[in-house]
Amino acid sequence: MTDLELAPLVIVAVAVGVAVAHRRLLKAAQPMRLELAEKGERLLAYPKLPKDVRDHVRYLLDTAFGNRTMLILAALFAPLIVLAIAIMRESFLAYIKQFSIMDAEAKALHREVMQLHDRIMLASHPILWVLVELEIKLVVQMGIVVTTLVRGRVPATVDHDRVMNLIETREGKFFWHSKKLAA
Repeated sequence: MTDLELAPLVIVAVAVGVAVAHRRLLKAAQPMRLELAEKGERLLAYPKLPKDVRDHVRYLLDTAFGNRTMLILAALFAPLIVLAIAIMRESFLAYIKQFSIMDAEAKALHREVMQLHDRIMLASHPILWVLVELEIKLVVQMGIVVTTLVRGRVPATVDHDRVMNLIETREGKFFWHSKKLAA
């Protein structure tokens, strides 16, 4: 047999291997989904939770089983979002401020919920998640450099987690809006 004759067999073997690996990743993520649901519901029970934070948590809970479309949108629009943050700095600072008004317990729980969601997304879409994370890391760092050059000082309020919060909150609003239109 030649290499060309073996190609279909190799392709089928790789496809089966990828399917088995993906199934195992999804199965391994199931306990994290249950933990995410429990912690997310506990966080939503906080009476003084800011509306954008509440919307962000709902979005994380609603996308715990798959979020490929939003990951692709994040990859496409990350540079524009970082540019918008640099241009509309005051709006971004107002958005960040609501996270600082939460008490320490709510902040810690919110961080846990975000980390659980990140690990679930990694298990659900490993290649896409890594690509989005790398792009956002690169774009945020470049945004910080450009902002520093323009403003003459390093912005202390822009980092990866805050940009991801903003992206996920905006995706969440888009998600809720499209759900209402579909109903």
